Amino acid sequence: MQKLLSKKTWIINSSASKKKAALLCLIIYFLLALFYVNNGQEFIYNRLVNPMLFRLRNQTEYYSKLNPHLKIFAVDQKTMNEIQSEQMPIEEWTILFEALAKSHPKAIFIDKAFSLPLSRDPNVIHAFQNALHAAAPVNAGAIVAPIKFLTMNEFTPKQSFDQQLGSLKIFKAFAYGPRPEIIDSFAHLGHTNDDGDGYLKPLYRFSESQAIPHWGLNLGDGLSVQNGEIYFDKHHISVNENAALLVNMGPLLNYWMNTYSMIDLLKSARAGKTLVNIKNDDVVILLTTMYQGTTAYKATPAGSIPGGFVLAEVVNSALNGTWVTLIGGELAYLALACMIGCFLGWALAGFWIWPVLLLIESLLFLSGYYAFKFYTFHLPWAFPAIGVFFGGAVLFAEKSRLMAASAKVV
Repeated sequence: MQKLLSKKTWIINSSASKKKAALLCLIIYFLLALFYVNNGQEFIYNRLVNPMLFRLRNQTEYYSKLNPHLKIFAVDQKTMNEIQSEQMPIEEWTILFEALAKSHPKAIFIDKAFSLPLSRDPNVIHAFQNALHAAAPVNAGAIVAPIKFLTMNEFTPKQSFDQQLGSLKIFKAFAYGPRPEIIDSFAHLGHTNDDGDGYLKPLYRFSESQAIPHWGLNLGDGLSVQNGEIYFDKHHISVNENAALLVNMGPLLNYWMNTYSMIDLLKSARAGKTLVNIKNDDVVILLTTMYQGTTAYKATPAGSIPGGFVLAEVVNSALNGTWVTLIGGELAYLALACMIGCFLGWALAGFWIWPVLLLIESLLFLSGYYAFKFYTFHLPWAFPAIGVFFGGAVLFAEKSRLMAASAKVV
């Protein structure tokens, strides 16, 4: 009977239990790792973890606050009602940029690509070019597409990001910007694409020597690439496996409360008045599609937010240096977590296993939350938490099954 019992239970025959525990641990890790690499990581973080982290943090005082030198103006419904047109005429843009030039802001960002014909009158186009040259460095938007369109204005190497790109990933894509007659009037062009779920690429690289930065990173000469890593003003910009950064979005109300109607700016410009709200150290953002029927809302961890605000937050992060730091290596942490969980399930009695697992799960969650809340560190804690739980639960269940089977034999 003792011999039979030693073959059936792990408590009496520890050598047999270790082999079975190791095998079960390996199976658990393999299944979770398989789920991780087959879009499980995107599902767990993009649908569960990131929304929870952002929304909990944004209810506290530690959310991403807008820099006081960031001035956001939007072509809103009030503006459209005033000008009575679906698009602001090029003459209005000329007046606006001429007025902005008198205030000497540090930089101007406009999310418009100006890809459509502007005017049949060359004098109107020339006046617009002069206004752009007179204003602070003006950054316009561009579109990145995976196919080559025949009807769009192709982005030329002259406006590319001109630095050594090292080992940055190359994408098969094309970029399109403003019309050829005005493209050289802009100081910089940047792409306005996003990858969804709050992610976007800081740089799109098209070839060994050609790349286009994100629109919001064209702030002076802060953007650089060193040994294949991306930096802004010496702050490392961490990216995921798709070469995308996670935008540090604050609460939606924070952006609305700090955004002003473009019509107020335009009225002052029409009257020839000085734009008193804009100083020479300000960064001006002009969002052109914030009125009814045109606002494109983006799914982000902070909720559904107008795409213009996502762009504005990139500029804000560049000004504040508040980037989300993505900590990688989750599969290695998952392996360690599975081993810890399996050991606990094998070693602990029923009275202890569940409180200990609950304690570990709580510590993992709290470490992930507080690291994000206080330091914007995005720790890889979710899959290790899953690994600990399943490792402990499965091993404890198997140990209990063998013990029950042994008791019946006795």
